[in-house]
Amino acid sequence: MRKAPFPQPMKNVVHVPALLLAARHGPLTVGDLVLLFRLYGFGGESACKKLVHRLSTLALLKVEGGKSSDGREKLVSVTPEAIRILADFRQLLDQLDSKH
Repeated sequence: MRKAPFPQPMKNVVHVPALLLAARHGPLTVGDLVLLFRLYGFGGESACKKLVHRLSTLALLKVEGGKSSDGREKLVSVTPEAIRILADFRQLLDQLDSKH
């Protein structure tokens, strides 16, 4: 017997903590976001850089050129898709709360 697929909010539940941090702290440089992820225990430097890249590849983070003159430091912000995922997750939590 085949299991039913996860509802959409559950599909992205693994990304919710990282997206919450990125959304809460506003547009950050890549380096600052990596440091923030490290401070919250997401892993070491390499793992956190990979997390930023993965979220960017999934179109949940938008990486843009920064304001520095050399353009090396890029700014990262959450996308509308990431905001939708967070809203869906909140709705899922609200549904659980109403059942208890």
